[in-house]
Amino acid sequence: MIPLNNWTTWAIWMVVSSSSMTVKCSGSTHTAAHCPKRATYGLSDSAQTFIDCVTATNGGVCEEVSLTSVKDKVSEPLLPALTPSLFSNVPPYINFIMPGQRKEPLPDNISRRLLWYDGGSPLVAATAIRSGYSLTKDFAMAVGYYVGCFQPSEVYKFQNFRPSQKYNHFPGSWSIGCKDRLELAVRKMKKAHGRKKFDFLPPTFILPEETNLLKKAWNSNPNGNLWILKPPCFHGGRGIEVIRRQEQIPANARLMVQRYISNPYLIDGHKFDMRIYVYVPSINPLRVYLYPDGVVKFATKKFTTDDLDSMVHLTNIEVNAKNPAYTLDYSLKTGHKWSLNVLKEYLRTNNGTDWMPIWENIKDIVLKTIISGEPEIWEGVRKYLQSKYSGHELFGFDILLDNNMKPWVLEVNKSPGLYPHSGHFRPVNDPMAKDMLNLAGFRIPGNEETDHGNEITSGSDVPDHLLLDKRWWSQTLSGEEKAKQKYYCDNYKNETILSTILDNLTPNDIRILVDTIDENSRRGGFDRIFPRVDTDKYFRFFQKPRYCNILIHQWLKRFHKNETEGISLVEAHCKELKHLTDQN
Repeated sequence: MIPLNNWTTWAIWMVVSSSSMTVKCSGSTHTAAHCPKRATYGLSDSAQTFIDCVTATNGGVCEEVSLTSVKDKVSEPLLPALTPSLFSNVPPYINFIMPGQRKEPLPDNISRRLLWYDGGSPLVAATAIRSGYSLTKDFAMAVGYYVGCFQPSEVYKFQNFRPSQKYNHFPGSWSIGCKDRLELAVRKMKKAHGRKKFDFLPPTFILPEETNLLKKAWNSNPNGNLWILKPPCFHGGRGIEVIRRQEQIPANARLMVQRYISNPYLIDGHKFDMRIYVYVPSINPLRVYLYPDGVVKFATKKFTTDDLDSMVHLTNIEVNAKNPAYTLDYSLKTGHKWSLNVLKEYLRTNNGTDWMPIWENIKDIVLKTIISGEPEIWEGVRKYLQSKYSGHELFGFDILLDNNMKPWVLEVNKSPGLYPHSGHFRPVNDPMAKDMLNLAGFRIPGNEETDHGNEITSGSDVPDHLLLDKRWWSQTLSGEEKAKQKYYCDNYKNETILSTILDNLTPNDIRILVDTIDENSRRGGFDRIFPRVDTDKYFRFFQKPRYCNILIHQWLKRFHKNETEGISLVEAHCKELKHLTDQN
């Protein structure tokens, strides 16, 4: 019998009392014929890997798979299947776990609702599977995804997502995910707020429209030119080339031409850049988290401006893995890939460099980059998503340090690759992926959102208090809420008026505060960099005042020294079910 050691166990036990059997698959004791996920993830039959297949009362078909290493397998208590909210009358969240961890099994009537799309990152899929999801190749039936993004011309496809589905992109995020669009977005900010405040992209020209401007800049310093060509939306180093002569630029091609940063900070004579993981679970209100660890990628040939070889100037693994000298330490402590933590320690011990000022500068340019693209993303969410719940996004910022320790944004990746094998940054990506999914706040889909005539999701056999309620995801506001939001946005410079925003909380206000407070409690290793009590200094960079940002800032301002009091304020409303008041 399952011990009743926490409220989530109790809730599940009250739903159904069913048993399941765990079968450990290793070596040749469980073949691909019985466990097809072995082939999906490219697992060998050696004792170094195994698959855990949780079989229920379905004829022994393997449904759930967990990728772990034998050395990761430890004996520890079962973790909760669900993470409770800090507040009353708020549905719980799916608890995602690491390789080697175990959690309480979910009963069939819940687990059959949890379908993860089998078409994206195997590492993220493996995290979902060990946490209670099953894979499906039916894109429309899935409720969780970590996949590549729709093209800019396909933004209309976001309208097809049901409110219960959680897709790992925002409509409009190409505004920073394409190099040319990022340049244009940052230019607008420079024009509005001054060049110095947004001086983190190298001088850039977009061709063919700006060919004449490029020629003028080129001719102003004909003997000292070193430029880099970049296709706007490619990745992995494809199409990137360092050049000296204008004749090397293809005619009439859609390209970015950037002035090359010729003074990079070097380690042992090699150029490197940093992959920084930035997670945005919400655009309205804007909430941004930064992961403290990342990946440092080195070029395999020593740096010089006399040699334009790609292995001198590019750090992409797709380029440098072709060099016989390329080495990879799976622990990310040596070789041509380090963890960010290793870099921090190297700078401290070898140069006496204080990392914190660098990290604060990185936080600043990350936030300014996100805010530069915020108008298009905000409008995309409003226009194309039925549910605010459906959008979230992990960005991979590629950042270079010059020899003055100034950070430069090279590009923003919309779909940073998260792979399942140790050669691709497992020490960083495994815990980061788990923390990202917990931050995302996945919930059990509600009945009205999952019943599409399919026996997998039909029926009302899960108590309502465990399910995603449509009132949580609705973007519809009452007349009273619209009036309140307009009033405070119109008076966003009047601190006396703003200080009253918490005095009469609407149902939508309460839900926003619940989501924000709950989310931060699930952040794991992530650090929330927006909102914070001091981030109102960034409000001036927004295209227009955002009510939800103002609301959260006032809550932080009032309660940052006594969060318990602030939580109690919100909890009092939740106990009275005010957050679930019908808005119609």
